[in-house]
Amino acid sequence: MKTMKSLALAAALLMGATTLAHAATEVKMTGDARVYGNFFSGRNFTGWNKTGTKTEDNFEIWERFRLRSDFIANEGVKFRLGIKVEDTWGHGTLTAANPETSIQVDLAYLQFKVPGCQDIEVTAGLQDVNLPQSSMFYMSPVWSDKMAALTIKAPLIENTLSVLTGFGRLIDTNRTYDTTTTQVADELDAYFLALPVTLEGFKATPWGMVAVAGRNANYGFKDTTDTVESGN
Repeated sequence: MKTMKSLALAAALLMGATTLAHAATEVKMTGDARVYGNFFSGRNFTGWNKTGTKTEDNFEIWERFRLRSDFIANEGVKFRLGIKVEDTWGHGTLTAANPETSIQVDLAYLQFKVPGCQDIEVTAGLQDVNLPQSSMFYMSPVWSDKMAALTIKAPLIENTLSVLTGFGRLIDTNRTYDTTTTQVADELDAYFLALPVTLEGFKATPWGMVAVAGRNANYGFKDTTDTVESGN
């Protein structure tokens, strides 16, 4: 059932993208593919997992495929759709033994310039969000990943000061409807702001990010509140 839903979602996105492409003046597609194998002998000295309950395979083949399609209506409006496949041979997509579908939507966002203010760029949807970082790091140790977000880039002082601000929703456990008639805080939201400054011989980017964490959101770990209370 989950596979059918994934296929339906991918088909709907592609159909929508195709419709947009008919109206677009330009379509660009880029991507990359990688296939590689790993062989380990005596991995972790034992070949077992850390609890000693499972044995690891010595040889595995991995595959990664990414495709990014840009549908450009004009200089002020474009849409990007990114899909990817990441799996192990013999388990998911493109295998004969276990033909499951593992195509994932990797990027899906609309980007446009505000009419009359072409220097203001708005991006809405599943996108890459990278907080500023020192050149010491390959990427931000705080956040450099995909996020469903609304971001705005705008110049404040030409060639001197600009702003990047946005809102992202990382978790919405119950989505549209909570499980009862009582509303609960089941979301994890992020608000961020960066102010790149460029002066003669000086560059800096003050920034901040605030996360509002609902106590009823599912963060992927077990709630031990009841256990602690019973122990007291």
